Amino acid sequence: MNGNLYQQWADAFASIGECHLSLDTCCKILAVLYVYGGGNENFTHMASLVTDIKTAQRRLNIDGGETPDPEGAAILKGYVRELEADVRASKGTTATECGVKWANDLFGGRYGLKLMI
Repeated sequence: MNGNLYQQWADAFASIGECHLSLDTCCKILAVLYVYGGGNENFTHMASLVTDIKTAQRRLNIDGGETPDPEGAAILKGYVRELEADVRASKGTTATECGVKWANDLFGGRYGLKLMI
């Protein structure tokens, strides 16, 4: 989908108080961003991913100084712990890619990105 059209589609959902992403998907996107986002230009230059990141921030109420959604925060923390454990386990090995299946499936399938450790 065209980045602009995708953004408009996401905005249409938001305008009626809905979200085009599930809470679980929002948490997964933000967890990957937290663990793998540092220094990865793909996370800022891909229009559909930027749209989904902004949507996820709104969904979890972490777009500014708000109080985060407790359910979403708990789910997000679990995914972050899982990804961080994978990064720790890969230290000292020849692994160069994320070993967490859901993260690879989500970012490979949805955005065409490989998550590199």
